[in-house]
Amino acid sequence: MTDSSSMPDLMKALGFSGDDLEANRAGRISHRQRRSLAKEYALYYIALALGSMIFLVIGFAVAIGRLVVRSMGAGEICGLLIGIGFLLGAVYTAWIMTSDLFGGVCRTVTGDATFEADSDETTLRVTSSSPAFDHRFKLAKSFPALPGGPMRVYFTPRMKTLIGMERV
Repeated sequence: MTDSSSMPDLMKALGFSGDDLEANRAGRISHRQRRSLAKEYALYYIALALGSMIFLVIGFAVAIGRLVVRSMGAGEICGLLIGIGFLLGAVYTAWIMTSDLFGGVCRTVTGDATFEADSDETTLRVTSSSPAFDHRFKLAKSFPALPGGPMRVYFTPRMKTLIGMERV
């Protein structure tokens, strides 16, 4: 049974609606939540793409310059390998975010939730014994102080992005 007395506070704080919650209860991410995640993930995509391009352009420029003079040292090889590694990491991270976004599936865990605030951010910690789960979800710095307690938390499967919650 859901304690609905604090649902408006949770909904307002996390920015989700009753329709979102119904979709989450059915194991899906709502269309509105997908749009919101797409906006959030867009910054990651841009940063990953720019970082990869910078590393690769510098790495290839140095490598080609050294190949022309027929001497490529260990530093240049390491720089090129770091650029390729960064690109592979970026592609993997983009794949994870995209599979969360277009997979449309959400996971749920029910457990004891506590909100921990410091000067930089608020963290939601959820502890459950079945299945064993202890996860921290980073929340916005301006997240309001809410009482903890037993909650059902909905999140994306790979990036573990919090998308909704309700008291139980």
